[in-house]
Amino acid sequence: MSKHRQDTRRYRPDFHTVENFRDFIEAIEIVRDFLVANTPQKVRLALIVLDNTAELLMVHLCRKVFDDDEFWARLVPPRFSQKAKDRTRDFLPKVELLRAEGYITDGEASLLNLGHSYRNPAFHQGRHNPRAVRALSIMLLKPLSALLQRAFSDVSIGGIGDIGWLRDYGVSTTPLAFGVAVPHIMEQLAGGLRQPLDRIRETLAEDVLGRLDGIDRIWSDLWYLLSAEQWDEALKYAQFLDHFDDEAASTEYRELIYKITEPVTQPDGRSDAVCQPPPADPVFRQRLLQAKAEYEARSAEAASTFEATFRLSDLEKLRRQLSRLNDATSETELVMAYQELDRGLTSAEDVFLAAQCVVDESMQHAIDLASGR
Repeated sequence: MSKHRQDTRRYRPDFHTVENFRDFIEAIEIVRDFLVANTPQKVRLALIVLDNTAELLMVHLCRKVFDDDEFWARLVPPRFSQKAKDRTRDFLPKVELLRAEGYITDGEASLLNLGHSYRNPAFHQGRHNPRAVRALSIMLLKPLSALLQRAFSDVSIGGIGDIGWLRDYGVSTTPLAFGVAVPHIMEQLAGGLRQPLDRIRETLAEDVLGRLDGIDRIWSDLWYLLSAEQWDEALKYAQFLDHFDDEAASTEYRELIYKITEPVTQPDGRSDAVCQPPPADPVFRQRLLQAKAEYEARSAEAASTFEATFRLSDLEKLRRQLSRLNDATSETELVMAYQELDRGLTSAEDVFLAAQCVVDESMQHAIDLASGR
């Protein structure tokens, strides 16, 4: 094997070892300690650790599905293409594959997806509601337990490795059945954290109402300047900007602008990044004006045919969906109702923040025109 091959091959250690099992349990112990501490930062970290631990387990289970498929492909056509396998590099396709293969239930899949959607803003932007995230993290222990149990099912080991720590969880170590040990361990780790359904419902409802109030504050601060129709136009334009490929539409215009803003080479050889005056060449000027007009025409045409997916009236629809939280009679129903609300709220938050920027820029432009700038 060449040196290049050795340096680039993937490292796939044996998954079913006592040490590996201990690492997963230690991650869950860390989560438990963070949730017991119940500070905003530790709750945020608990969710991040949960999400990462779940993904590591899902990587193994997806690999098992694909390895089995490759084995049987000697006799029957394979079920999964390379493209399908590559898609499972992302979190959501992993969840969908394991749900379809029966490794997790619909409710567990919804929880995992919801946890991941909360983890991203918590991890990348520090945005999270500690109370809602704590309630969600406690619920996430259930699908995590299912993943751990299925990843180590039908695996036993006896007398090998350091397994004395398992006795603290009341687990027999002669021999050790990994899958059987998981429920005992999780019961001790998560038993004291469980919350009644009504308390979870109340926490999630408070999160939804708080986020709706935050959206209300964005547009109500400017209600005296914009009518509902004008807000809908701002929301539509904000959504349009998110979908419109401005870079492709303005390629020629930008290239000509760049010629004006190229660095000026000084007599001593230095390049100063300052704007040059527009070239006096009338041909260049005509090309620039024509490119600008074509860019604006493409933008205007695309904007005129764009259909907005969110309007001001949709806020009231989100409020009415709160009743689904109240109607839920099980944790699974509650999670699925909250997941749908969370998707709508996340979209609304993004659109309103973008619309606020549109309104602010329009107001500043009007001020500049009025002052002659």
